[in-house]
Amino acid sequence: PYDSHEVKIVVASWSQDITRMRIVPRGGVLGPGTSGVGLSASAMFSHIWEFPEGAEDNGFETPGIVEVIDNFDHLTLSFPFKRLTKYHRDQVILPSLCFLLVSYIQFW
Repeated sequence: PYDSHEVKIVVASWSQDITRMRIVPRGGVLGPGTSGVGLSASAMFSHIWEFPEGAEDNGFETPGIVEVIDNFDHLTLSFPFKRLTKYHRDQVILPSLCFLLVSYIQFW
């Protein structure tokens, strides 16, 4: 793939510290670390993007990551995805070739 990304969503409570409220992923354990289900997605398909393995048929789940920063829980929810080669071919290579072809027709 020509580029890959990781979506990160951070959930935190800035009004209540960890003595009053804790944030945990669904089914996760209390405290810092990776546990539970952070993101849960239904089946999805794209001609441009490649999602985690099995996403086309079953969707996917990713774990949640909890960090304690300045006495506040920060829950990070993330998932990776990549742009497929088809996008680069259709949006960059083919238009460049067409432009080149039109440019060289003048010499014929």
